[in-house]
Amino acid sequence: MDQEVLPFQVNLAYHVPREKEAQYIGKAALEEARDQLDVGVYPFTHQMVGMIMGGAPIDDYAPDFWLISETADAEPTGYVTSPWFSPELGQNIAMGFVPIEASAIGTELWVHLPEKYSDLPGSPVAAQVVPVPFRESVNPNQREILQRRGLDTAV
Repeated sequence: MDQEVLPFQVNLAYHVPREKEAQYIGKAALEEARDQLDVGVYPFTHQMVGMIMGGAPIDDYAPDFWLISETADAEPTGYVTSPWFSPELGQNIAMGFVPIEASAIGTELWVHLPEKYSDLPGSPVAAQVVPVPFRESVNPNQREILQRRGLDTAV
């Protein structure tokens, strides 16, 4: 995340208060973005999603962004930010930025892994958008608590 990414893009909308009288840095821009989202207009092109994906277990830090396509033979439209193998889930998991229209839970995507991890060198592996966190937490954070109560909304 950096200064070019809105909290709404990275599942942190619950950190942006809907009604707060006090001023804070970025308040006007965040309120404007939320107003746009409330009427179905996205003030950004990509959304961070969680993904499960194929390939050999990823066991080393990814020094570069790996590309994501919406079909196996399409041009890349997104990128993986943090891949790793989950021993608990028995598969690779990752966070990635994808176009809004490819961000729905269950969407199939394709990740272009390095040869070390790919099933077939030069071919992307199948991935699927899944909810984050990837499994229920033993000690739920505030977002998970709000989600259970139906109080955490995307915007």
